[in-house]
Amino acid sequence: GVDNYQYRVLVPGQTEFTILGQAASNSLLSEPFTISEFGHYKAQCRGCIGNNCQGWEEMPTPTP
Repeated sequence: GVDNYQYRVLVPGQTEFTILGQAASNSLLSEPFTISEFGHYKAQCRGCIGNNCQGWEEMPTPTP
């Protein structure tokens, strides 16, 4: 099965995603990401087995 996940975030006003690193080696979690400004963010993730990764999938937008 999947042995790691990759996450990336598109910050308001930017055109390229910022890829988040792993919280620790052998962790399925990303490093923390702080929302520092108001606006629409997009987050995506994908599962990987070694270096073979699925395509990026949009994460759902939370409802306030």
